[in-house]
Amino acid sequence: MVGEEKKREVGKEDLERQDCPLSPTDWVMVLSSEICNMKHPDFVKIINPIMLFLIAYIGYMIASVNTVLAPVFYSLYSPILALFAVTCIIVFIYWLIDFYKVCKREKALKELREKIIFGKEKDCIKIREKYSALYPKKRIKYAKKN
Repeated sequence: MVGEEKKREVGKEDLERQDCPLSPTDWVMVLSSEICNMKHPDFVKIINPIMLFLIAYIGYMIASVNTVLAPVFYSLYSPILALFAVTCIIVFIYWLIDFYKVCKREKALKELREKIIFGKEKDCIKIREKYSALYPKKRIKYAKKN
């Protein structure tokens, strides 16, 4: 019996193992790389349109000083400034919402990784379900083999 290999019977456990090819160790590696590659919204990229608007506005101010357009500039000063303020607020709120979503997802991934590392979560199918629940728009559908 030392040289003989035991034949494995195909049961429910084997079928479940085939549905989930990643072991808990593999899941830790996947989650770690996902956390490292997570992109936080870059505030500098969001500030660029605002800065372009400010530069154009300053150019408009300089061009209209001591010209025929000076009264037009002074009459449009309040609406342009209000438009700029509203645009800045909208862009900043968008950035905050995006930053909150990324931080929330990153925290959930770290918690799932810690559960796997400390042995609280060992079933790879449940791990896959929790992982796919973090990405509702990109729902990962796994085809079951019959």
